[in-house]
Amino acid sequence: MKINTKFMRIYLGILFLYAIALLNAVAQNGLQDSLDISRELNEVVVVAPENQVIGNKTFFYPTKELRNATNSGVQLLAGLQIPDLIINPATGSIERLGGGELSIRINGRPASQIDFTSISPKDITKVEYISNPGVRYGEATGVLDITVKRRETGYGVSLNLLQSVNRGWGNYTGALKYTSGRSEWTLDIQSNPMWRMSAFRDNSEHYLLSDGTEILRLENGINAPNRMASHRVSLQDSYAIGNKFLLNTQLRIFRKSDRYISEGEIITMIGDEIIDDFEREELPIKSTQIDLDIYMHWKANKSNKLYFNIIPTVMNGSNGRSYQTSEVELSTSISNRGYRLFGEGVWECRIGNGTLSSGVRSLGEWNEARYNYSADINEKSVMGSLFVEWKQNLDKIQYSIGMGGTAYIVKEPLKHNYFNANPRIYLRYTPVSWGGISFTGNVNTVSPTVNQLNPVIQQIDSYQWSKLNPKVSAFQQYDTKVEFDGRFKDISLKLTAGNTYNHNPIMGAKTYIDNQIVKS
Repeated sequence: MKINTKFMRIYLGILFLYAIALLNAVAQNGLQDSLDISRELNEVVVVAPENQVIGNKTFFYPTKELRNATNSGVQLLAGLQIPDLIINPATGSIERLGGGELSIRINGRPASQIDFTSISPKDITKVEYISNPGVRYGEATGVLDITVKRRETGYGVSLNLLQSVNRGWGNYTGALKYTSGRSEWTLDIQSNPMWRMSAFRDNSEHYLLSDGTEILRLENGINAPNRMASHRVSLQDSYAIGNKFLLNTQLRIFRKSDRYISEGEIITMIGDEIIDDFEREELPIKSTQIDLDIYMHWKANKSNKLYFNIIPTVMNGSNGRSYQTSEVELSTSISNRGYRLFGEGVWECRIGNGTLSSGVRSLGEWNEARYNYSADINEKSVMGSLFVEWKQNLDKIQYSIGMGGTAYIVKEPLKHNYFNANPRIYLRYTPVSWGGISFTGNVNTVSPTVNQLNPVIQQIDSYQWSKLNPKVSAFQQYDTKVEFDGRFKDISLKLTAGNTYNHNPIMGAKTYIDNQIVKS
């Protein structure tokens, strides 16, 4: 695998002009759905119907009409028209505009999009979106926190069945919730099968060797049926004492079964020689994952909060590959089983009009992979990080400064150690009540995965082999971004200009060795 000495990707553009038309009928009637949260915040507050902007946080308060008119939490989010998010009510997907990791939370605890589908829109009282959240939230570039009211007693049932009439696609979810006192139990099931999803692959590759020889490979694919299916079952217990204490325990089981097929004509031209053949490739993938997510939030007093999260995971799976032409027939299989342990502890302290956050995160992975029932490879890696961040609001200026230190240790199949410091800064200036400008600077460390270090050689087809590079190392990624946001009546405007620079990144490469194309 080659590592380029310099690589830069620059993007600059205007994202879009948002039009937000939210009716404030509830506020006109003076009901409880219209809230004023400017109390004792000591922060810059921009008040608009149904939402408030406080620094890099935006609070959305759904009206009673919106809650009654929507059938799911995802539909309610779409109705709020949050500028930075792309929401598809049909599939239930929630993504951040421009990419990046979106951290979804329910009452402050980490959650998934599937967890959110089991929530009734009538129970959602507030939605908080944090742009540029800082090192407190790890690699997340945006945080979506949904506040859901808890009932003292009772039960609820939800069922959502989506089926395409012209495609082999379905998304079926169901949830049963029971509340008694301070405890809330939830059982939810999700299934997303896809079948007879036709797809094909067209590809062309051109090689120019040092002796002047040219190699041209052309793939002309034809439609082939693919199948994908994912299933999830979750049992959750949530115990809360007001907003002072929360203990959430969730047992999850994931099952995945996919089969990808690609076939068609392949033409290989080496000089004047032309080889025309038919190829077929099949990739079956199966996996099972079981994890136990334990999350605790404790508000010790008005100034101090503690957060703990631990997730042990058991994984088991297999994937294979069969490749056929008139000249070659290849069959490979990989079975794996392993364990993963994630842990996090965070302390937040309110000091005046600022907040100090610090914490530790750790992720350990142990995996055993067997190739073609012959070669066994053990993979062991540990990642640990410490971080500290200070946030403060000074009249029209809000800023945060953070520093994270990460150690990434690979023990098997090869030994690699990486130690890096990643600073982050955020600055926002709000000269007027209707808008402001912000700057974000962030340094990330991208470490090679265990799979990228794996030295096992595998044959791809008649001419190609795959061998990864155990000598690659981590590289730094520098992100800078300037944003301007404004608001006039029911119209919001946001302009973003950003730059990402990767220093000595890990890049894929193909070379010609001993009459073979080697991919690394």
